[in-house]
Parts: sequence; C-alpha cells; structure tokens
Amino acid sequence: MFTGIDQSVIFALGSMFFAGVNDIVFKKQAISGLGRGQYLSIVGIVWMLVFTLIALMTGGSTITRNALFWGLIAGGFSISSNYLLVWSLRHLDASIGATIYRLNLILVVIIAVFWLDETLTLLKIIGLSFAGAAILLFSGKSSFGPKNKLKIQAFVLAFFASALRAGMGITYKLAAIDFHDLPVDERAVQNYWFIAIQGLIWFVAGLFISIRFENETALKSRNVGYGVLSGVLICGIVLFMAKSLAVGNASVAIPITQMSFLITSLISWPLYREQFSFNKVLALTLASAAIVFLTLNA
Repeated sequence: MFTGIDQSVIFALGSMFFAGVNDIVFKKQAISGLGRGQYLSIVGIVWMLVFTLIALMTGGSTITRNALFWGLIAGGFSISSNYLLVWSLRHLDASIGATIYRLNLILVVIIAVFWLDETLTLLKIIGLSFAGAAILLFSGKSSFGPKNKLKIQAFVLAFFASALRAGMGITYKLAAIDFHDLPVDERAVQNYWFIAIQGLIWFVAGLFISIRFENETALKSRNVGYGVLSGVLICGIVLFMAKSLAVGNASVAIPITQMSFLITSLISWPLYREQFSFNKVLALTLASAAIVFLTLNA
C-alpha cells in the first residue's frame, strides 16, 4: 500500500505527463491560425461531458453549493490562464512559454506557506531560488530589444498566465479541504461536479470569444481535432491534480505537476526544430533542479 504522500506524488506525475503532451497541442493550435475561442469551447465541451457522465455514473445528480462555488472560481482562473498561454505561444518557443507558465509553482509555494500554513523548508527555499534564476535566463537581453515588442508582450502574458494558473492550483487544494469531511462516495461525486463545472466555464467563455471577438461561427475540422485532443488530455491533467491535492500538500504536489515543461521541451526539439542554446539548457536544468528540491519532502 502507498502512503498518502506516495499517492500524491504518483497522481501528480500523471498530471505532469498529460500537461506536457497538451502543451504541444496548445502550440500546434496557437500557430495554426485557427480561432482560439472555438478551440477553447470545444475543449470545454469534452471536459464537461466526460466528468458529467462520470458523476452521473457514480450515482450523484446533485451539485452542492460548494462544488459550484469552487468550480466557478477554478474555471475562471483556468480559462483566463490558458487563453493567455495560447496567445503567448504564438510568439514564444513552446519550451520557453510552457516553462514560464509552469513556474507558477513559485506563487503556489508562497501562498501555500502563508495561507494554508504549509511548512517552508530550506529545500523549498533553494528550489524557489533555482526557479527564479531559470525565469531570468529565459527573459534575457535578446528578448527585450525594440524589434521584439510582440515577444515582450508574449513574455508578460505568459507571466500573467502563470499567476492565474497558481490561483487555479490553490483553488483545487481549497476545494479538496472543503470536500474532506464528506462521505467518501459523496466526496468523489462532488469532486467530479467541481471539475465538470470548469469545463462549462471553458465552453461558455470560448464560445463568447469566438463569436464576439473572432467572428467565427462555422466549425473548423482541424480546430475540432485540436479541441477534442486537448479536451481528453486536460481531463487527465485535472483529474490527477485533484486526486494528488486531495492527499498531499499543495507546495509539494503542484510543483511536481509543473515538471511537464521537460516533456514539452523534449517533444518540441524534434517537432519544431527548436534550438537548444546554452541559456535554454541551463534554464531547463535549473528549473528541473528547482522542482527536485521542492519535492524532496515527499
């Protein structure tokens, strides 16, 4: 039998894998020229339907106010962060954009320590230092000249997306705490509804963006493909993250899920022929070391 923390690590690794693959799909969609709103709405449909069916099959047709409340908040954080990420990936290498986005773990650890009363250890401090160094390497001088205004905007939006993603992770932990005292079966059902509601937020927001800002009403087959694939992958991301945070600390579980940029970088290398400069290799190494130090407590 696994201990609670062992289960948390295993679930977090599962979320990490799905996130790493999904970052590549995000990049493919971002450079396709297809509407972002339509893509996000299709992701939301898949996400919502999968967890609605699971909740109903589990025997729960009633959604509690708490599940609705946390689902709306997490969904708002999630759709906002991912919309900004998709935009930023149009002007950044997939590995750079994904790494900045995933380093939201810095904010997560700070919030977890000061708000959730989780312990701040020397290992976590070292990990945060390495993470900060990795970000500085990725935002080097070559990215901030007057000829790179779009890239500057992309970096800024990637950082905003990262902060919003941190809010989503903390919301998952708060929901897990809120559901903790429920009977086991009811806890599972409300967790599924909590996740399904986020898919609904994606669908509504994506549809609004598509119609209001992109004037897109006709479905594009390629966008449907990207949306369905991302929808399935995101189902894996959120399910394993929720399970991980239900049995582990946010300051440990969430940093593990952020290792997904390593998978993204390895896939991006042959897929997009992205160049691995010294700075990028060093930044990825420091980011990896940051994750290791932050998760040694497990």
